[in-house]
Amino acid sequence: MRPCSVIDYHDAVIQAAICVSLATVKLQRIACALGGMKIEDQSAHAPPCLGHCVRLFWDENSFRNVTGGRAVSIEERNSSQIRYVTASDRTLAISHVWSHGQGGRPEEVFTGFNTCLHNRYCSIARSIGCNSYWMDTPCIPGHHDNKDLRKEAIDKINEIFATSKVTLESIFAALLVCDWNIRAWTLLEAMRGRRNIHLLFKDDKILPFKQILDTVLQEGSIDLAILFCTAQHLIPFQLAPNNNVNPYNRRLNGGYINVEEAGCLLNHRYATRPGDGVVIWSLMCEEKASYSPTEFWKTRIDRILNTGFLMSSVPRIGDSEDIPGFNWAPARPDLQAPSSANGDTEARYHSFDGEGSSAGVITERGLQANWATCIIKEHSKIGRISNRISALSRRRTPTQIQKIVDKYLKDYRMGALLRPMPENLSGTTVQYRGDANGTLLAMVGLNDRGQTWHWRGIWEWDEDDPLPDFREAAVLLV
Repeated sequence: MRPCSVIDYHDAVIQAAICVSLATVKLQRIACALGGMKIEDQSAHAPPCLGHCVRLFWDENSFRNVTGGRAVSIEERNSSQIRYVTASDRTLAISHVWSHGQGGRPEEVFTGFNTCLHNRYCSIARSIGCNSYWMDTPCIPGHHDNKDLRKEAIDKINEIFATSKVTLESIFAALLVCDWNIRAWTLLEAMRGRRNIHLLFKDDKILPFKQILDTVLQEGSIDLAILFCTAQHLIPFQLAPNNNVNPYNRRLNGGYINVEEAGCLLNHRYATRPGDGVVIWSLMCEEKASYSPTEFWKTRIDRILNTGFLMSSVPRIGDSEDIPGFNWAPARPDLQAPSSANGDTEARYHSFDGEGSSAGVITERGLQANWATCIIKEHSKIGRISNRISALSRRRTPTQIQKIVDKYLKDYRMGALLRPMPENLSGTTVQYRGDANGTLLAMVGLNDRGQTWHWRGIWEWDEDDPLPDFREAAVLLV
């Protein structure tokens, strides 16, 4: 399904496309959450092809002989092989969704790339003065024997989209509610190519995204205009009047954001390939990719992190391995799939960027930060959290504390409840901004005498029980 019009938003065809797309999005999100979709059929053809064209595969020597980011040459090709050139400011960068089936990986053991698709993008590239095009399917190898080439190609994604002449989004449903706009890779590609995004329409016509946005602003439905406000990653960054350019603004202009904001955006998006979430997360913050959560967080040593960002249900490095100093750190930006087979009905808390919370410093030893802290003492003293708790609190609090101890602290000498502190003195704590009925607390445990704390999880405090007293304290999370 293609958007035949994005200007007349009352057109029944567009309304139908939106309804169908919403249902598709829901199904695809569920599929991704349950372990990702493996799309075997990569045989889409460009109209008016009847589906009988030859499949193209890479010219491996051509690929290996190119230095820098590789793009498909629109001038050089033999009858069955794709040739490559170095990507430049004359490269058309194409962002699409893998599940739309526009070709598999370029090696002969995979699906290859249909000639009609290659001819289509060559024609579009020529029409706007480009000499090459980049698309993940022909430009990123997938075979395990070529993992070094794959890594090289992924490392160049930021550079290719940032310097490309035009970023072309190839979609087949209404823009803002289609699956293209909820995927992790396409978020990265859009942010890098936001300077000059174009949309691909029927009959290979292209329009600048800015022109469509201007039309919505002047003539479109206010409901759709509001929806556009959720797509700021598609809009070029622009300084406010009289603002000076500084390193922070320069990074924003290039589409780079901080680790907390990137984590929040990706928390609601999924990548099909296991491990790609961390790769995308790193590329949203830096030029080079990290290929494991430990590698990613070690690049953040000596940098700050909003403590409020940790208040979520994302898996931690320490859940699956022991990496001293980094077991507290998120192992991926998105939530793990719920295990319905095991009757998993536990609440799931999405990330927020922690804006307004105090920052901690990432060190080789762990995350050092000040938190509002409530100590849970040894099991024999779990009811004595604070001498200042009222008589009513002392009668009611231990039940909830006992549940915390049973769930998180069986193997620990003592524990603590943590709440993020504000970055200034305007309040006592920072509230979680996600979907929660009660106060969200971080649970940590301690075994040694060195006051190094281990991340144990998140607890939503039942508001029927009064909260215990919290005091500011320095905490080293390992």
